Parts: sequence; structure tokens; C-alpha cells
Amino acid sequence: MQNPQTKVEAKKEAYNKSLADARAAEAKRKAEEVAARAATDKNNNTSNKGTQTVKVSDFDMPFGSMIVFMVKWAIASIPAILILMVLFFIFGGLLGIFN
Repeated sequence: MQNPQTKVEAKKEAYNKSLADARAAEAKRKAEEVAARAATDKNNNTSNKGTQTVKVSDFDMPFGSMIVFMVKWAIASIPAILILMVLFFIFGGLLGIFN
């Protein structure tokens, strides 16, 4: 029969071994993740090492698509116009108070 002290130490040793295995597996997973990210970054070359100037020399858009774009643009400008009207009303009222 085993000594109770020996059983406790065996359990501690098993726990420490499983904890070490879990930490090693986590470290391996992180290392693989870092290596995969480095390979992806190297392939994509996503680093922005400076600015580039771009000059648009031509813009070709079908007429129907341009009409749809302009209608959407006009509809999207309605809230901005309403906000500006409210601001002008407020500031105009403040200026009217001082006259």
C-alpha cells in the first residue's frame, strides 16, 4: 500500500506534467500563428513605407450608373441640408437677439 504522502506527490507531479504539456502546446500554437502571420505579411507586403501621389487622368462610367450614383448622392445630402438649416436658424436667431 502506498503512503498518503507519496500519493499526494504523485498527483502533484502528474498535475505539473500536464500543466507543462499544456503550456508547451500553447507556445507551439502561438509560434505557428506568428510564423503564419509573418508569411502572410511577407507575401502581401501590406506595410506602408511612404505615400504615393496618384493622378487620375481619365474616368469612364456608364451614363445609367452615373445617374443612379447622382440620385443616391442627392438623397444622402438631405440630412446634411437639414442639419445646416437648423444651425443657420439657431445662429440667425442669436444674431437677431443682438440687433
